[in-house]
Amino acid sequence: MSIKVNKSNLTARTAALRTAGEAFTPQQLNTTAARSTISSVQNSIDAHEVANQIHIKVGENLVRSANLIENIGDRLFALDTSAANNFLGADER
Repeated sequence: MSIKVNKSNLTARTAALRTAGEAFTPQQLNTTAARSTISSVQNSIDAHEVANQIHIKVGENLVRSANLIENIGDRLFALDTSAANNFLGADER
């Protein structure tokens, strides 16, 4: 049994995941909403801030996931390469 890792596919997919994660940036409220002092609008502003924090965490987690997936793929690729080299070395003995 062998594990085959398509390095270019892995790189492309983790890059896409990382790019998606990095696109999660804070969104600004419009000027009118940010200036209002009505308590219901303040609640909306507070909810917006919490949503922004969650939004940023999702982006950070996507980037972290991309890095972990890439790391696992790199290790599997290295193991596959090592196994192939050992197999070829055994044939030459």
